[in-house]
Amino acid sequence: MQTLIPFTRELEAALYDVQAQTQDDITPQDDIVTFGEREHWSTVYGEGFGDCDNYAITKLRALVTRFPDHPRAFRLASCCSGLNENGGFIDYHLVLLTHTDKGVYVLDNLYPEPFPIDEIKGRIWCFQEPKEAAGPWVYFEKPAGDRTIRVLTPDHSVI
Repeated sequence: MQTLIPFTRELEAALYDVQAQTQDDITPQDDIVTFGEREHWSTVYGEGFGDCDNYAITKLRALVTRFPDHPRAFRLASCCSGLNENGGFIDYHLVLLTHTDKGVYVLDNLYPEPFPIDEIKGRIWCFQEPKEAAGPWVYFEKPAGDRTIRVLTPDHSVI
């Protein structure tokens, strides 16, 4: 299974289209208001409400549907705005990463258009889905510097 997708005009157009369509269809609203729970990861079909995870999962579904031969090129990733006094992440934010042969592109509901990952400002990368279809997310121990990788299990404990 390919984990990179060729960066073509078709892909570029799809990234912009999916970003714009999802931004238009989803109105920002906390999960507690929309679903009655603190976290609720789901796809939004048509117009609806959601937070960053709903935007990211909806974009993931749309792009995997358009490019079924490259499903692992599209991966969810979490970033945060900083670290607390104990070194823990604060203000988690979920986005969709597109891994191409020309670099990684971010689809983020806080921005109107997709952009290269190295252009993100004010965020620290925390972890992302693995290249494999199933498995624990890859977690960066020291996201601002040392890229030592540890494993984050689905229940969010670190191995």
